[in-house]
Amino acid sequence: MRASLLFVALMLASDCGAYRAGAQIIPARPLPCGSPTRPALAPSGHDAVALRYVIRVDGTVRRESVEILAKPTQVASYDLMEAAVDWLSACRFEPATSGGADVPTSVVETITFPPGAELPPPSVPLAGQAAKGAAPDETGAKSGAGMTRPAPSASCGPFKMPREAMLQENVGRVVLRYVVQADGSADPHRIVIMTDAPVALVDAAAKWLLACRFTPATFDGKPVAAGIVQPFSFQL
Repeated sequence: MRASLLFVALMLASDCGAYRAGAQIIPARPLPCGSPTRPALAPSGHDAVALRYVIRVDGTVRRESVEILAKPTQVASYDLMEAAVDWLSACRFEPATSGGADVPTSVVETITFPPGAELPPPSVPLAGQAAKGAAPDETGAKSGAGMTRPAPSASCGPFKMPREAMLQENVGRVVLRYVVQADGSADPHRIVIMTDAPVALVDAAAKWLLACRFTPATFDGKPVAAGIVQPFSFQL
């Protein structure tokens, strides 16, 4: 299901000499392409993804043009972002026109999904931060005395700027909230995007997390799952 579709009346004049001030602008229109499918294990409570993207003059959307828009009341899971962007990249549009010429268009759209099934509750408490009195995380649990934070192991390797982001000169900061499980792996279904960011940068941070092995958090000396909020900085 798609909702709150807003075509921004902003033509990318720097990319298209056909745009003329005062010319009639006819917005792009999506061609029939169905609806995105909700990933089976996407966490409940994350049912919408806000995106900004560019519809090119050939009616396509390139993945590298897509940016996720995080809001205080609407953060998105990585699962839903991937489903929305994959679907959007496969869609085709009638391009916008200005003065009769096709022009690229910047679009802001909120893509909504049907509510998801509740994930089974974790068998151990999750901690948003390893500090006594920390605010509860999305599971309602919080950390306390005796809990240690998870840490990347030597197997994680260095975090690198992705080639696609370098070509697009995408720089900035991505903040992710994720869960390191008791076995030291990052839970692929509990990665949440906390800040606006190009999809290429979110992909790079999430893929590093999923390939990484962590020394898990411990509580009273036993390995437990723990929620972490971590920034990732990208510089050329």
